[in-house]
Amino acid sequence: MSLRASKKSLNTWSVSIIAISLVVELMFGYRVNEASGWFAEMLSMASFLVASLLIFSPRGHQKPLVASFCAFIFMIVYGFLHPYMTTSLDVSYGGPYAWSATRTMVLGIIVGPSVALLTAVAVFIAAKFKLIEML
Repeated sequence: MSLRASKKSLNTWSVSIIAISLVVELMFGYRVNEASGWFAEMLSMASFLVASLLIFSPRGHQKPLVASFCAFIFMIVYGFLHPYMTTSLDVSYGGPYAWSATRTMVLGIIVGPSVALLTAVAVFIAAKFKLIEML
């Protein structure tokens, strides 16, 4: 069983998922409390993973390694930019916390590349077995 959709609808879903996650993060991340900020970060990571699946997987049926490499690079860039954005939210809405620099380092060096590797594997599997197809 595979998901079949047009190229336009896959792109629309991808952009919509990313936009919604960024809005949630800007509205709730660290403005309410630390738990909502953590939830917004996890939602953002998951949404970028799903968006990369929708973008790269259907385009990589012939070359799944290239698609997974592109998804890996996409998530690495996200993994390095996202901690700086969330740290700026810390400063904007709650002041600089003592652990902000440590959290930025852990997210940028450990969590980001781990999520990028997970995304690359997921895109490779989805592309190789044609789980998401374009009409």
